[in-house]
Amino acid sequence: MTDIPHEWLQRVGTPEEFERARLERTAAAFNLPFEKVAEKFAACPFGEMTDSWRRFVQSLREGDELWSFSSPDVTFSKKLGCQGYAIVRDGIIHETLITLQT
Repeated sequence: MTDIPHEWLQRVGTPEEFERARLERTAAAFNLPFEKVAEKFAACPFGEMTDSWRRFVQSLREGDELWSFSSPDVTFSKKLGCQGYAIVRDGIIHETLITLQT
């Protein structure tokens, strides 16, 4: 899926920043110290989706931007929401990875 609107793009970052953020959310969700979560799950920050994540970020080229995205809140209440990451190349959303779909 690459046909998401640019308005859904939320934050630009590096793969390492997004992996850390994912681990931080996991730690917060389970009320655990970040260090313990990072020690145990750093090799698989996206759980079962880690292999897909690794392949996705391998397609990054010099000059590309990596963004997180989310559909509007109203789409989630209608069970039509999605979240994930997008590679933006030359201002165009080139590729996406969906990590949550309702």
